[in-house]
Amino acid sequence: MTRKQMALTLTVTAVFAFLGAVAAAGMFHNSVSAQTQLSFTQQEYTLPEGQFIGTVEKGKFIMLVPRPAFPVVVRLTGISMQEARPAESAEVDLVPYEGKVIFISGHDGGSWIYQADILDSGGPLLKALVQKAFNP
Repeated sequence: MTRKQMALTLTVTAVFAFLGAVAAAGMFHNSVSAQTQLSFTQQEYTLPEGQFIGTVEKGKFIMLVPRPAFPVVVRLTGISMQEARPAESAEVDLVPYEGKVIFISGHDGGSWIYQADILDSGGPLLKALVQKAFNP
């Protein structure tokens, strides 16, 4: 087996392992019946409200899921929407997540996600897979 074939096999295995883990963890709600053959397309699966997946580039969060009409840069803050202080006062530092894909929960406030909590992050391989799956 050549290096290219091994890399392709590893990538395909990682994609199916990731998607299987996502489905098993119940992160996505399937909108098709159990009898229907499962297909991992963004149109058939959505995240529960208040959960987001995106990449971090140049210290900015670029939302991929839920899928906006075009790439949207959103800022993350730890404060709630009702607090009487500027969102910038508790902005989440994304520098440690540079070049990664992150999974967060929070409340969508347009250009800000309030009470943002980073649930998980993944490196370059997962980033490439998520971008391929949700950013055609």
